[in-house]
Amino acid sequence: MLARPQVLNNEFAARGWPAPAISIGINTGPMIVGDLGSQERRAYTVLGEAVNVAARLQTLCATHEVQVLMGPLTAELSGVPTIAMGPVTLRGHRSELVIHALD
Repeated sequence: MLARPQVLNNEFAARGWPAPAISIGINTGPMIVGDLGSQERRAYTVLGEAVNVAARLQTLCATHEVQVLMGPLTAELSGVPTIAMGPVTLRGHRSELVIHALD
């Protein structure tokens, strides 16, 4: 996901378009994934607190000037080098969460 925008930069620049930007929030936790609804109206969706946290992390990427932010459990389990970006309180949450960026 991070490599494709770099490839597109040259194509977009040649057309005079702005460079594409991407931000990713990743979190680990329980969630419900799949088709929900009736036979007449179905939607593939993801529900749960872990998903909501990932969405909040994605919006914080611009604030922290990074492309990827992840929750603490994801950072621990991922096996990739990360940098702790400090504790933040996410919208709709009372407790602080230590977020991580790719190193």
